[in-house]
Amino acid sequence: MGATSRWRPPAWSVIGAGGLLGGAVAWTTRPALALDDAAISFRYAERLATGRGLTYNDGEHVLGASSGLHTILLAVGRWFGLPVTSTAVVLGVVGLAGCTALIGLIASRLGGRTAALVAMLLFIAGPVRSYATGGLESTTLIAGCLVAVAALQAGRERLTGIALGVALVAKLDAGALLVAVVGVHVLLRHRLPLRMLAWTALAAAPWFVWATWVYGNPLPQSLLSKASGRADVPGASYDPTWALRRVRAVLPAAVAGVAVAVRRRDDPPGQETRLVLVAWLVLAGAAVSLLPLGAPYPWYVAPLYAPIAILAGDAAGWVRGAVRQHRWQRAAVVVPALLIALSCVLLTRNLAVDLGDGVARGPAVEQWEDLRAAGRAVDARHRGEVVRTCFGWSAFEADGSTIEDPCALNSPWPADRATVRIDAVPADQVGRDGDGGGEGDLAGWCVEERFDGAARRTGGPVVVVRVRC
Repeated sequence: MGATSRWRPPAWSVIGAGGLLGGAVAWTTRPALALDDAAISFRYAERLATGRGLTYNDGEHVLGASSGLHTILLAVGRWFGLPVTSTAVVLGVVGLAGCTALIGLIASRLGGRTAALVAMLLFIAGPVRSYATGGLESTTLIAGCLVAVAALQAGRERLTGIALGVALVAKLDAGALLVAVVGVHVLLRHRLPLRMLAWTALAAAPWFVWATWVYGNPLPQSLLSKASGRADVPGASYDPTWALRRVRAVLPAAVAGVAVAVRRRDDPPGQETRLVLVAWLVLAGAAVSLLPLGAPYPWYVAPLYAPIAILAGDAAGWVRGAVRQHRWQRAAVVVPALLIALSCVLLTRNLAVDLGDGVARGPAVEQWEDLRAAGRAVDARHRGEVVRTCFGWSAFEADGSTIEDPCALNSPWPADRATVRIDAVPADQVGRDGDGGGEGDLAGWCVEERFDGAARRTGGPVVVVRVRC
C-alpha cells in the first residue's frame, strides 16, 4: 500500500487545535432542531434502545434508516440514558471535530502545516457541520472514509480494509472510496489488493448478512424506493449539474486541488493518496449527480467536502513551496493560489454569518417544530392507531402508533389502514378540505387540528392533523 519514507511530520499542535475549533464551531452553529430526515433514524434508534428492535413498526421488517452504524450509535446513547436527539448532537460535534483532525493529519502528511491549515479551514467553514449536528450520518460516513485514507497513507493495509468495511456499514456512499482505492491500486501496482478487500468484507459482512436475514435485503428501503421512483418529491427536477452548483463555494478550490494533484511528479510517496482522493471526489460526485435519489437534497454532497479540502490544502502547501523557491510568477502557481483564496473567502464569509447568528433557525426549523407538535398531539389523542405520514419528526413523536408511510421509505406501500394522517399543505388550501368532502386522496378526511407556527412566522406550510369522518 502507501509508502511512508518521505512523509512530512504531522503538525500535531495545528491538527489538535483545528479539531477543537471544528467541534466548537459545530456546536455554536448547530440547528435549533435536527433535520426531519434525521428523525427517521431517531425513531429506529428509539425503538431499538427500548427493546422493540431495529424497526419502524411492530411486525414489519423494513429498514428505512440510511445508516445502520449511525442508528446503532444513537441507540447506544439512548441505552446510557441520553435522549436520542441529544446523542445526535453530541455525535455531530464530536464527529466534526474528529473529521477535521483527520483531514489535518492527511493534508499535513502531503503538504505540511500550510496544507493542514487550509484543508481544515475549508472543511470547518463548509456546510458539513450543519448536516452533522442536524442528526444526519454525514460525519459517521466521512470519518470512516478518512480513517481509511489515513491508513492507506501509513501503508496499513489491514486497517485500510477494516475502515472501508465500517464506512460501508455507515453508508453505502463509501463505495465510491472503495472503488477509488482499488482502482488506483490496480493502476499503480497492476494487481488487486486482495488482502485489503478481504478485511473490508470481514468488517462489513456481519451487518450485511444480518440485514439480509432480518429484512430480506441488505440495501436500505429508502434507497430502493428512491431508485424505483416511488419516493420522488413531486415537482423536483433532478438536474445532473445540481451537485456542482451546491458546492460552488468550494468549486474553485476543488479545481485547483485536482489540477495540482494530477500534475505533481515530485512526491512519489504521496501519489497514491492524491490519486485516490481525486478518484473518490469524481466517483462520489458522479454518483450523487446521476443516480435517482428522490430529489437533490443538499446533504448528499457532504462527503465531497473532505477530498476537496485535503486536495486544496495540499495544493496550497505546494504553492507555498513554489513561492519559497521564487517561482511565484508562474501561472501554474498563481492561478491555483487565487482559486484556493477565492474559496476560502467565500466559505469564511458564510461561516462568519453563521457564527453571528448562533444556533441556526429558519423556515425549515419552524416547520419541524410544527411537525413535532403534531406528532405529540396524535400520540396523546390517538395512541395505538395507524398514522399516515412521511415526516420523520411526526413519526418520532407519535412513538406509540403504527406509521403508514406513503413515501414508502420506512414501511410497505400504504394499505389504507390509517385512521389519522399528518400533512403539510399551503396555508391557503387548508380550509378547502375541512368538511370531509374533499376529492381524491382527501375524500373522507376532516381536519382535527392545525399547527401554523411556520405559516405565521415565515409564510411556510401549515401542518394539519386529519381524522376519518
